[in-house]
Amino acid sequence: MISWPINEPVLVDKALMLRPWHLDDVNSVYEICQDPAIQEFISIPVPFTEEIADLLIRTSPQKYLERE
Repeated sequence: MISWPINEPVLVDKALMLRPWHLDDVNSVYEICQDPAIQEFISIPVPFTEEIADLLIRTSPQKYLERE
């Protein structure tokens, strides 16, 4: 079994920050997922709607906690 951290870490470098999703990211996720290259190389529903982006962001904390 992998020993995961309890909280999602925030990783920061000089020009990049990786952090957990926030609800205010819904529009950005929706916009990015309209790119045909994203749709081709990442397994997402097509069409990708704002409702799907909202669901993805709302369920990601629970999915993080359920991983093994």
